[in-house]
Amino acid sequence: MKFIFTFTSLFAAVLLPLTNSPTYAENVPFTAAGDNAVKSNLEKLVGKKVILKVANGDELSGTVKEVGTESVVISQLTGKEFYDALVKIDQIAAVIARARDS
Repeated sequence: MKFIFTFTSLFAAVLLPLTNSPTYAENVPFTAAGDNAVKSNLEKLVGKKVILKVANGDELSGTVKEVGTESVVISQLTGKEFYDALVKIDQIAAVIARARDS
């Protein structure tokens, strides 16, 4: 009985949070150097969850799917998981991503 309780506790404490957590950008340092810092930082975040704040003040949250020369594709939009967005890079005011663990 003690073994079952220990295994269940281990599963709940260690493995369960890993199965339900989204993939956030972890320990990806931002850099401000270069002609197009927004684009170069987005390229490092492909496959990671980000929040984009666009010039008009709106926010888009989702996964960076592809970064082109003038635009970025954000897939699996939060709240609209079956939709993707194409955002012009020059309209992005801020890129928000998880940069470190607590």
